[in-house]
Amino acid sequence: MRRESMKQTYLDHAATTPCYPEVVDEVTRQLLNNFGNPSSLHSLGVSARATLDSARASVAADLGCDSSEIVFTSGGSESNNLALRGTAHAHQYAGRHIVTTAFEHESVLKTCEALQAEGFEISLAPVNGKGIVQLDELLRLLRPDTILVSVMHANNEVGAIQPIAEITRAVKKFRPDIFIHTDAVQTVGHVPVDIRELGVDLLTLTAHKFGGPKGIGALYTRRGVRIEHQIAGGHQEHNLRSGTESVALAAGMATALRLSMRDQDQRAAAWRKMRDSLLAAILSAVSDARVNGDYIDRLPTNLNISFLGVSGEDMVLRLDRRGIQASSGSACGAGHGALSHVLAAMNVPRAWAKGALRLTLGEGCRDMDQSYVVEQIKAVVAELRSTSSFRSNGLLLTHQ
Repeated sequence: MRRESMKQTYLDHAATTPCYPEVVDEVTRQLLNNFGNPSSLHSLGVSARATLDSARASVAADLGCDSSEIVFTSGGSESNNLALRGTAHAHQYAGRHIVTTAFEHESVLKTCEALQAEGFEISLAPVNGKGIVQLDELLRLLRPDTILVSVMHANNEVGAIQPIAEITRAVKKFRPDIFIHTDAVQTVGHVPVDIRELGVDLLTLTAHKFGGPKGIGALYTRRGVRIEHQIAGGHQEHNLRSGTESVALAAGMATALRLSMRDQDQRAAAWRKMRDSLLAAILSAVSDARVNGDYIDRLPTNLNISFLGVSGEDMVLRLDRRGIQASSGSACGAGHGALSHVLAAMNVPRAWAKGALRLTLGEGCRDMDQSYVVEQIKAVVAELRSTSSFRSNGLLLTHQ
């Protein structure tokens, strides 16, 4: 089948999203007409500063916080690093214990590993088979020297949404001075996120997950929370992130967030309906398949399915040749051959974890031909099973 004759279907929005046309226009306009350094005192610098301030205020308003609490960064990984390292280094006099979960994004887990090498102690809270953090188990890990708890708002692989507000209340009841961070990269722009309602001290987001440009993100830092900067240099971003700010990308991020929150409930309902229909069709067409992750407390755009007897990465490559872009897990871990640490944390059996396929919906699949997608998944699974020792047991395993 020639690629130009294939139906192109993008089903990897959890990895990145296409930019809204309005965002491309805004970024281009800023690059061409507002190129001054926002720290400069002349008129071009003043204009750039005004645009940067406007973008910051717009992002803050959409999140329900004050503009002084928004720090622009290069994206989610930097925001997570700044949140964890910045808090740990600023408050190590009060304690050196951090609690997170076993299925966080690697930018959190790797940062924790680095802090552990510096002498901090890291405890990993378990999740259940549906990918939901066990609050009682997390609370049992808290100690007098715990300074930070970091739990992602929704998992990037299985889409399980965590009870962050409940976690925050419980931890703060244990001790009010423990800081709470949440990686909300997968939720901002997709489901309602009100920082005041969540009650967190720090929150990570990035533009390219909700129709914005790559290379720009933000860290919400509640007023009064002290963190140490991790990039030395000038005094940009409230002295927390040195380096000349990208006015164009910040303006693009603000535009994307505003657009992604427009009619959010209606769009979420549409994605959920499309996802459920796609799931039912796949389970009807392919035997020995199961859904990974909670089916109720789940992002409306996320579908993670395992197929026995196949490799998820092999599926991704063969589907791509048929015009369907998907993933087998986090884009950051793709191509390394290791099984998903997320599915391992959920105790998904190895045989199932190996065959995981993540399909995530968004603006790039509005015209999706569902029958074509299902037909190609069925064909690819059959091809891969025919070349392996897999023997179907005739069972059709639905969601947990």
